Amino acid sequence: MAGKTGYEVAVTSLGCWQIGGCWSSGDETAVHKQAVNAYLDQGGNFLDTANVYGGDYGTDKFGWSEKTIREVLAERKAAGKDEGRRIYIATKAGRAPPGGDDHGPERYTYENLASSIASSAERLGVDCIDVK
Repeated sequence: MAGKTGYEVAVTSLGCWQIGGCWSSGDETAVHKQAVNAYLDQGGNFLDTANVYGGDYGTDKFGWSEKTIREVLAERKAAGKDEGRRIYIATKAGRAPPGGDDHGPERYTYENLASSIASSAERLGVDCIDVK
């Protein structure tokens, strides 16, 4: 399905909040990777995530979903999968800006959003985020 962007995305995206791990009883990264791979193997190409899917800002679990997606995409690339196919990623920006946990509108400055997007891109292992 293509809209104004020209992106050819699957009708159904894979929401990746559960990959964050803080909603499960233990480290289920292998199961989460299986879920992402199954979606992509069936022709899906649109992953929806957020920097807050995982743990609190400043902890090693912060951005866990994004980090797991990066691992899956790197493993698939190394295996020669998805050659010539575009996988789109949407992530939320600014939900945990530097300087605190407050999500008020005053935190959504250009600088905070740019920093949030750059950090998400790094965790995802991409040059740019398709949808913010």
